[in-house]
Amino acid sequence: MNKVFLQIKNNKKIYLTVFAALVVIVGVVISIAIMNKPKTPVVGIGDIAKGDVSLGRVNILAGGRDRTSGLYDSLMLIGFDRDAESICVLQIPRDTYAEYTDGSYRKINGAAASLGGMDELVLFLEETMGVNIDGYVSFDLEVVSEIVDAIDGVTVDVPRNMHYKDDEQGLNISLTKGERHLNGKEAEMLIRYRSGYAKGDIERLDTQKIFLEAMIKKVRETSSLSLILELLPTLDSFDTDFSLSQMTTVAYEAEKVADENIFFETVPGDAAIAQKSGAGYYVICKNDTEAVLKKHFGGEEFDTSGVFLNSNYSEFEEIYYRR
Repeated sequence: MNKVFLQIKNNKKIYLTVFAALVVIVGVVISIAIMNKPKTPVVGIGDIAKGDVSLGRVNILAGGRDRTSGLYDSLMLIGFDRDAESICVLQIPRDTYAEYTDGSYRKINGAAASLGGMDELVLFLEETMGVNIDGYVSFDLEVVSEIVDAIDGVTVDVPRNMHYKDDEQGLNISLTKGERHLNGKEAEMLIRYRSGYAKGDIERLDTQKIFLEAMIKKVRETSSLSLILELLPTLDSFDTDFSLSQMTTVAYEAEKVADENIFFETVPGDAAIAQKSGAGYYVICKNDTEAVLKKHFGGEEFDTSGVFLNSNYSEFEEIYYRR
């Protein structure tokens, strides 16, 4: 994978902050274009071969990290198809089973730490999922509240009453059902809540889709200069291997994408229990996932080595091979 790292620090700080912050809201390549659109696309010498984002399709891995645990509890593969002028956001459930280690913990949210970082996770997913990933953006999940406050809140229809407290994780969630204008702290409560959902992380991801759609709409209504100034202090919460020229090129092209051409999907699959340990996992459905990856991400054959399957459990096999 052709990695181009940040070198021109002063200018890139602005682009990195805005670019990475907006991955959180999945306005990733749309909103940065609206906020700080260059007059012409910038293509540098470093943007060649696999790292070239000036033509065709761009796939970005976005990872939201919990500061306390270090786990990536929010993983999204974002596909920007220039020809179709569309963006697909594919959510990867945090409990997804994946054999990235010989250890007993095999949920995808622990993969980056186990493998040695987001760059290694990119390589792992490229090989196993059969897609090209041009780069990554990682961020602390807690920064979502700062972004929401920077745009003076966001209006969301909260799908249910949400009440949960966990002192160890620093969580004290209390939200009531119905349409509400959420501030930053309340928005973080919304996207982190999962304990009361019958389907756990799957319903949490559905709620996040509602939030992300509302966030994109609000960002498009927000002054570009004021938002950039508000987000600059959050720089330390983000990391990326995209260069300035790559970010501005993507931003320039992304402005063309209409709201109705932004799609949200979850990796097809279902919940299952590993009987030996009692741990709950999300098992990917191989055929349906391959179809999604081919359609929206230019993917090829999915999981040729079977790393997303634990063949010791019949329930896992039933979901994995489901047609």
